[in-house]
Amino acid sequence: AAVPPAAPPVAGGAGTEALPPPPTRATPVPPEEIAAPEGSIDLLFMMDATLSMRKNWAQVTCQVQEAILRRPMEGEARVGFILYRDFDNQWLTRQRYMSWDHEGALKWFMGETAKGANAYAGSASDKALTVAAMLNLRSDYRPHLMVFADAPPNDLSVAVHRARLLHVFERAVVDGVYVDRDRETRGFMDDIARAGGGISRALRSGGTPFAR
Repeated sequence: AAVPPAAPPVAGGAGTEALPPPPTRATPVPPEEIAAPEGSIDLLFMMDATLSMRKNWAQVTCQVQEAILRRPMEGEARVGFILYRDFDNQWLTRQRYMSWDHEGALKWFMGETAKGANAYAGSASDKALTVAAMLNLRSDYRPHLMVFADAPPNDLSVAVHRARLLHVFERAVVDGVYVDRDRETRGFMDDIARAGGGISRALRSGGTPFAR
């Protein structure tokens, strides 16, 4: 039997034949997206890093270290940090993205401190919660966010709204840890914890951070 003639070539840009061939190998999955061990969680710490927090920085560090050490023993955890200041403190947020490398994340945090201007005009915690909403928090297990602050945000309504969005759409729990200096800060923490499905509590005193 006669061999049928070959089909004429397709003009460039016309039909599926003009598309590039599919990759021969699957694109490797980023480590952050690989299925996490059962029982694992995301731990994201957000903290006021303005000068007024300096006297409490050792206590904050102790509680961060304790929270990391108390991660689920049967699984793992990704750890991340968002530090925030304000316009008068030169930058609004500085972050260390979610990572399985707890040692590296903690080492990064231990290199930071509370400093800058003492604006006493609020804080950028509303901006920090906005940044948290843009991170690739896992939804397979409920992320846990802890906010440390001694001042309310510049925009309380935005902070509360972001905490609610994190709780509803990212399945996160948002806790507020406040430095008990005034009712306004405690009220702010109560509000974001309520919106974020978490709890609010005062910063515990005492303790000495272990060196990294």
